Amino acid sequence: MNVSAMMETPQLLKTLLDNLFEGVYIVDRQRRVQYWSRGAERLTGYRESEVAGQCCSDNVLMHVNEQANLLCQNRCPLSATMRDGKERKYSVYLLHKKGYRMPVQLRVAPIHDDEGHVTGAIQSFQDNTAEMAALRQLRESEVPAMTCSLTNVANRTYTERVLRQRVQEFNQGGGRLAVLFMAIDGFDAINEAHGHKAGDKVLSITARTLANGMRSCDLLGRWGSERFAAILPSLKSSEIETMANTLRLMVEKSNYAIPGRTLSITVSIGAASAQGGDSPDDLISRAKELQQKSKQNGQNRVTIG
Repeated sequence: MNVSAMMETPQLLKTLLDNLFEGVYIVDRQRRVQYWSRGAERLTGYRESEVAGQCCSDNVLMHVNEQANLLCQNRCPLSATMRDGKERKYSVYLLHKKGYRMPVQLRVAPIHDDEGHVTGAIQSFQDNTAEMAALRQLRESEVPAMTCSLTNVANRTYTERVLRQRVQEFNQGGGRLAVLFMAIDGFDAINEAHGHKAGDKVLSITARTLANGMRSCDLLGRWGSERFAAILPSLKSSEIETMANTLRLMVEKSNYAIPGRTLSITVSIGAASAQGGDSPDDLISRAKELQQKSKQNGQNRVTIG
């Protein structure tokens, strides 16, 4: 990409980029942010004044891949593109200013000067969130009574309804079905030390991070207090473990900033696969027992059964 001619009319360039739905930012060779679009502000929560002149890895975005490996230090797409001049396309998770992880698809292209030397890079990114199909239908049908108003995921009533339906389908037609039962570690201590407002923020961040890491056919519901249940159809045993650990790591890479410190967030997960003749209570009870084992064995882990 050669943007030198456009840069001669910077207001035109800014107007064009600010009106894109995608987020866009430009960095120099040291990865310092030189431009931050309105779309980037909307998608990340960070204003241009908060990031201008900073290196993009300085507590901003902090991209991780699906294995929750931090890309900013050794596998930065911007650095790679500025080294070899090649365009790149990635699916990653950025850290929103509010603390939750958000899936985005990003594209990186080099910026050349008139002599062909790479002087920086431009990155565009867009929300890659997979909306949960069942909840999307709920919202379209305007049935807010079926969602948790705090976390904006399914409430327990609707989660139990979907679980009954999925278990019935499994018992009638076979296939695969799994439930993840998840609880935020140390949640009571967070409430006691920092107040219920902080606890509510941790719940919201956790729910959004979990929902962002799931497929459109999955359902995430708040079971009660700090506990969540995810209903996952059509996954092999190895895939269940992979998804559970991905969700666990995404929550671990999220956080909530309070005055003077940042609260880390982790979850303990139990993953149970449906067996022939299971009732919904059978399946959820096994997932709960496995989640308790994860908590008893050190927290922030997955137990499969």
